[in-house]
Amino acid sequence: MRVHDEDNVMRHLREADAEIDRAVREIDHAAVIDHKDLEDHPSIDRSLDRRGRFHKAMELLQSARADIGREEDNPRAIGWRDEAYRHIDAAIGQLRRAVRDLHMDHMEGY
Repeated sequence: MRVHDEDNVMRHLREADAEIDRAVREIDHAAVIDHKDLEDHPSIDRSLDRRGRFHKAMELLQSARADIGREEDNPRAIGWRDEAYRHIDAAIGQLRRAVRDLHMDHMEGY
């Protein structure tokens, strides 16, 4: 999502990006507690067009949310997971706002 778009769209994308970074930190904290691999990050697909980029970002956020939604074995990791939920949900909200603004810009001829 680190490409350039109109300022109103970029504002939401920057905030979504920040929320994603925060969620990753929370998930990494929980992974350390559970002794899981921290280097298991998927590669970035840089070939997507704008529309594909937004769809893929939403798909990945929803997938991440589902992945951490599994029952937590370690009660100490629950707080980290819940914070990650909050950040993922905030990122989804910002992404939806970016898509809405992009749609409105397109409708207005920008």
